[in-house]
Amino acid sequence: MADIPDGPAKPSIPDRRVKSDLPIDVLAYSLPGMAAVTVRHGVFRVADGKPLTMDIFYPPELPNDAAAPAVIFVTAFPDTSPVTKGHPLKDLDSYISWGRLTAAAGLIAVTYQTEHADDLEALVAHIRDRAASLHISRDRLGIWSCSASGLAASSFVMGTDRPYLRFAVFYYSLMLNPGDWLRQEINALCAQYGCYSAELRSISRIPTALPLLIVKCGRDTIPFVNDSIGHFAGLARAGKAQLTLVEFEAGVHAFDVEQRTDPRAAEIVKQTLEFMKKHATTIRPGPPERPA
Repeated sequence: MADIPDGPAKPSIPDRRVKSDLPIDVLAYSLPGMAAVTVRHGVFRVADGKPLTMDIFYPPELPNDAAAPAVIFVTAFPDTSPVTKGHPLKDLDSYISWGRLTAAAGLIAVTYQTEHADDLEALVAHIRDRAASLHISRDRLGIWSCSASGLAASSFVMGTDRPYLRFAVFYYSLMLNPGDWLRQEINALCAQYGCYSAELRSISRIPTALPLLIVKCGRDTIPFVNDSIGHFAGLARAGKAQLTLVEFEAGVHAFDVEQRTDPRAAEIVKQTLEFMKKHATTIRPGPPERPA
């Protein structure tokens, strides 16, 4: 990836948590306390003279002097994408609701604005460098992604071992596979929709120490999604990775929003929260893995 000039990240508003008037819930599952979540807004990077912002959702019961594990909601569509039409994905009701839901479950959630394929790396570095002031446990981070954002997430997670990562979640995701399986087709699709793919690194292996959760929807009609998930899952199982594959046969793309009244959709979202909470506080066994 090309080097991007970075400047110091400065808060865009005073360094404090504020009660948010952002939408509360558009998901298939909800928890008490979502309305009481507080949100902290700030800048995590200045690139090409433009500040890139993040929103941090805090559990209602988290003391001001305490820290908690954090879940980063990965974004793969820049504001210039024809899909986002100039609006950051983090401002969509679904991402806001996921932030509130995750915080109500007791974990910190982070959403962010993106313009470059390496913004995720910059965000993580910013969070870990300033973990104390952000009240985030710097070595207890997790990744959540969906759809084309799975490309950025899989590139980040599989590119090198990151001992501070506790889990990775992929919802109805396009997946980068070792050997760049389907990479040419995925690159062409992403060029059409304006999401990152060609700029992302290849992955050489699937880590065995990192718990992975993938949700595959049987009625997903987005090209290459289920094919890429199936190939990835086969390699993960052959390599004895810690993979939880959830098959939602009646599920559609974006089921967590589109199938709000489906009990199975609610069950999967609840299972995801339990997965994230469990692994956010679990110590990864053994020494750090090394890339093959």
